[in-house]
Amino acid sequence: MKARLPLELFATIVDCLHGDFAALHNLSTVSSTFRSLAQRKIFYEVSLSIPSSTEQPNFGSAEVLLEHLGESPHLVDYVRRLNITDDGSTREMNAFTMQGDDAFIHILSSFKHLSAIIFRRRTNGLSKIEWVNLPPNMQTAILESLRCPTVVRVEILGTIQDFHLQLLADCHALEHLRVFDMEPWHPRALPSKTSPPVQKIALKSLELREATPSSSKMIFSFICDSESVDLSQLTSLRVEINSITWHLLIKETEAFLRKVFGSLKCLHYSRPLHARRHDFYSSTLDLSIPSHLECLRISTNLAGNGFPWLIKCLGRIPPCSGLNTIKLHLKLDMDVPSYLRDVDWAVLDTLICTLPNIRSCHIYIWTVTRSILRMLGGILPLAQSKGILRVTIWFCSATQQSLVF
Repeated sequence: MKARLPLELFATIVDCLHGDFAALHNLSTVSSTFRSLAQRKIFYEVSLSIPSSTEQPNFGSAEVLLEHLGESPHLVDYVRRLNITDDGSTREMNAFTMQGDDAFIHILSSFKHLSAIIFRRRTNGLSKIEWVNLPPNMQTAILESLRCPTVVRVEILGTIQDFHLQLLADCHALEHLRVFDMEPWHPRALPSKTSPPVQKIALKSLELREATPSSSKMIFSFICDSESVDLSQLTSLRVEINSITWHLLIKETEAFLRKVFGSLKCLHYSRPLHARRHDFYSSTLDLSIPSHLECLRISTNLAGNGFPWLIKCLGRIPPCSGLNTIKLHLKLDMDVPSYLRDVDWAVLDTLICTLPNIRSCHIYIWTVTRSILRMLGGILPLAQSKGILRVTIWFCSATQQSLVF
């Protein structure tokens, strides 16, 4: 069989099992060909935890991972995505070392083909690691990995508390940046050398989700630094800021959107929950949709003035728009009867169907009650008749049930 069938067919079989580690493990025992293909999937993404005094032996600990890869050194070449996780131990002083630090640095420097590095928290209930309290040699090892010419994606997902984005200034290969829930960094976290990099970061995609206005302003400040970041190639943008002081960030957000609208192809904007209040200053940002945008995704709560705001934004889409995909994430978590007055699906139906190039409209509805189904029977009939509508309803309950039609 091996002599008659091309290797690409085997690779296709293995691709169908992506994420099914039990099946991949079983497949790796079939033959040497399948073992190699399956191992590439199994070790495509690994986790490496920053050592701490509370760490228990697990696959993500540096010592265990180093021992495992030491027995099969070829597996190191298969690793493309690395999750660097914290273990909730905040070191109280700079250069304070722990058992496992050397192993962490050694294994980190062994990954030569990484394409993505993700900082993520192992457990939300634990405290975050402080960057300034990590030993200098560990900081250096992490920064060297980030600046590797093969690393094109960096994600910072609410883990290292005071990681300053200016530390990424020399990551010349970086194209995709994702920053979620970063806290304001301490001045001590600033790099000692602040001269402009030789080569700018040319971002192609950016995702921001922030909970505090101070950290958001710092992120906007770095991203808009013309000496460090080139935004002329940015094609995908996600902005999600759910701060109660959202009105402090409207100007920064509007300025940033104007700055990047010339190149955007995909935009995801999440309207802050607090902006749904009628008495919340003039806190609603009106999106201006560029005609060359191809995919628009909006997240909002339909309560209060949420639906009129949504209609207003979609009404600003140019008649000659090249938009082909719309994704609407709509929350219906307030008093259900009020929607009968606030929501006019016919208006939304008309707006979507008048777009000349629209091929797909996917509406995700989040609700806590099944009684909402009463008002969804005739949702967007024209879009349904054209075959461009798909609706997914999530019932936010212990079972997280969904209904697709």
